[in-house]
Amino acid sequence: MANCINTNTAQYKELLEQSNLNPLILKARISIFQDQNGVDSYPELKDIIKSNKEISYQKNQAISDEGKIASEKTIRDLAAKIADRIGIPYKIESDRTKEYKGKIENNVAYIKLD
Repeated sequence: MANCINTNTAQYKELLEQSNLNPLILKARISIFQDQNGVDSYPELKDIIKSNKEISYQKNQAISDEGKIASEKTIRDLAAKIADRIGIPYKIESDRTKEYKGKIENNVAYIKLD
C-alpha cells in the first residue's frame, strides 16, 4: 500500500527535527510504519529510531541469487513505484565507471543498472 506523507503537519515537522534524519528517509520510515500499523497511526520518535535497527535495506549476501537477473524493465518499474511512494525523483544510469550501485544525492536517487 502506498502512503502519501503530508510534510506540512506538526507531527511530521516535529519528527524531522527530533530525528535529524534526511527527509526522504523519514518519509520512507513513516510509510513503513503506517503499512504495519495502519494509515491512521503516526509513529513517535522511538518507533522511527527502533525501525532503524529492524529495517534491512539490502538482502543478506549469504543467500545466492545466481541465475536471477532482473530485467531493465523490472528495475525501471520498481524504481518508479518506490519513487512515487516516497516522493523522490530518480535517475537510472548505466555508467560502469562509477563506484556505487545506487545513492541519494541532492534529494535525487541514482540507480545503476549494472
